[in-house]
Amino acid sequence: MENSSNLFDDILKKLQESLREFNCKSEIKVSDKEAMLYGKFKQYMEKYNIVIHITQEGYTPVTAGSGKIKAKVEEYQRISMPNLNTQSFTAQRANCSQEQQLELKNKFMREAVEIGNEFLRKMNTP
Repeated sequence: MENSSNLFDDILKKLQESLREFNCKSEIKVSDKEAMLYGKFKQYMEKYNIVIHITQEGYTPVTAGSGKIKAKVEEYQRISMPNLNTQSFTAQRANCSQEQQLELKNKFMREAVEIGNEFLRKMNTP
């Protein structure tokens, strides 16, 4: 492990020296099983970032986690994008009654159908 950190340090210091030719300011962080070089520089009115990550083969960092959190689509939609049926059932907590909420839902659906039909008419006319 000591050999790895020495090797990583040597490699990244040589890269750091090469990057100085481009006025790149960089820093190095080395541990037993991985090392990183992070640098920033400007060239031709553009800004650039450089990230170099070196690891031992087969090494998985502790911070890798277990992957993406899987959630049911239905739960996600119910939480962040309630549909009209959900909204009408939660009307008692809203500023209007359930009947008013149902009336708004039906009006919205009629208008959506009208807009869709108008769009189809325009698409079919030469």
